[in-house]
Amino acid sequence: MANNGVPLQVPMLTKSNYDNWSLRMVALLGAHDVWEIVEKGLVIPENEETLSQTQKDSLRDSRKRDKKALCLIYQGLDEDTFEKVSGAKTAKEAWEKLQTSYKGADQVKMVRLQTLRREFEALHMKESELISDYFSRVLTVTNNLKRNGEKYDDVRIMEKVLRSLDPKFEHIVTVIEETKDLEAMTIEQLLGSLQAYEERKKKKEDIEEQVLKTRVDSPREEHGRSSQRRGDDRGRGRGRGYGGGRGWRSNDDNNQRGEISSRGRGRGSPKPRYDKSRVKCYNCEKFGHYASECRDPSNRKLEEKANYVKEISQGDGTLLLAHKDNERGGDNQWYLDSGASNHMCGRRSMFVELDESVNGNVAFGDESKVAVKGKGNVLIRLKNGDHQFISNVYYVPNMKSNILSLGQLLEKGYDIQLKNNNISIRDHSNKFIAKVPMSRNRMFVLNIQNDVAQCLKMCYKEESWLWHLRFGHLNFGGLELLSKKEMVRGLSYINHPNQVCEGCLLGKQFKMSFPKESSSRAQKPLELIHTDVCGPINPRSLGEIRSV
Repeated sequence: MANNGVPLQVPMLTKSNYDNWSLRMVALLGAHDVWEIVEKGLVIPENEETLSQTQKDSLRDSRKRDKKALCLIYQGLDEDTFEKVSGAKTAKEAWEKLQTSYKGADQVKMVRLQTLRREFEALHMKESELISDYFSRVLTVTNNLKRNGEKYDDVRIMEKVLRSLDPKFEHIVTVIEETKDLEAMTIEQLLGSLQAYEERKKKKEDIEEQVLKTRVDSPREEHGRSSQRRGDDRGRGRGRGYGGGRGWRSNDDNNQRGEISSRGRGRGSPKPRYDKSRVKCYNCEKFGHYASECRDPSNRKLEEKANYVKEISQGDGTLLLAHKDNERGGDNQWYLDSGASNHMCGRRSMFVELDESVNGNVAFGDESKVAVKGKGNVLIRLKNGDHQFISNVYYVPNMKSNILSLGQLLEKGYDIQLKNNNISIRDHSNKFIAKVPMSRNRMFVLNIQNDVAQCLKMCYKEESWLWHLRFGHLNFGGLELLSKKEMVRGLSYINHPNQVCEGCLLGKQFKMSFPKESSSRAQKPLELIHTDVCGPINPRSLGEIRSV
């Protein structure tokens, strides 16, 4: 189908896009100059024979345009939807049937409007959501509100957006509210301002991330170079001063660099001399030179140690490198590691369940591997005394530290946030689990009290109680009768204990039934009345009753 050579595609109506479909169809019917006949309807006079020729031609043209509009509506319907309007005689009738079918009556519209209002008030930008995506969500809800008769101006929408943005946009929101006039501003201008701020902020974060990835020199090496610069002589000649001339020389045993101080008369050399016999290289670990002077082929600047992942092979399935200083952790310390693919523990006694058929390797960043000897669950005790399991934990005997994989926690639905040098962990129901501060060596250590599963056993030693339980809490009188008449083999003499069986007491308890009539009835106005009333019910029953 074309209009002046431009193809116009008829949109298809689905179960969820009636609002957008109706807007597109109004534009399409208007392009074909038939929307007026759909909106006002086809008026057919009672007696066509009395019409003039001009009126007959106009009526014929109106019928033709009505059929054209009806044909366009039919083309946008599938087979199931077409059955709903197949009985329509005019385009207006078909349009109204579709409108009633998808938008409902006035009462249904009010319910839908209330739902949309609650949805609009509950809108809030997510932490990782883009500005454009959030604007799309807001505009979708507001457009639906407008289609259902609600009046929303742009100022109210912009105020809602500024009010519900993520806290990271607080600065730009303050600037806009104090310097801009929202009544003279459009939604597109607000979107452009927020997107520009978002791009600048993202670019700044990328630069900071690149800076963190750069390699840093060792602090000791920097200290050595600065000391060498400080050791340069600032003058030469006669008198007191540091220099290499005739005089006496003393070695300072406490100085690692072995600086040689000399003073005396004569000309001094501007370059100091060092005793490097006690200096240890941090690259090749040999004495006599600094790391910056090391000629070892593998010489490279020291890099700062951090947790990282290095994938060796997909068959291992466990990737981890955890580094900590000379602090030695106990059994209750678990290190939160984003570079570990699985929870790991090296102590067999902490497992309450262990499947030793699971095996494999743990690959570290230095290409070394250790063996996995099983997979199981670790029982822990919470602060409130409850017990829970850390499930799917690898048993790695050679590991000295306990590792909690942040990736595995994310897979189980936990919410993990890193903010203000802390890790906050919440479960899938947004219940707060733990807040772990960052230690001095930039590690996150969580203290978890592990527990040992215990099996409590209760033993009956008296024969009378044993036979009482064996016969399903049979009364002791019945047991004595069985014993006297020797009706049971092996049943010895029953001695009635001077105790009460708790199970029998619970089993014989019963609940009083509800009275058929109330013991008290209301006698005066405003007294308490108990009744069961439901209603009004729509639609009414066959007896035209709305309340029960």
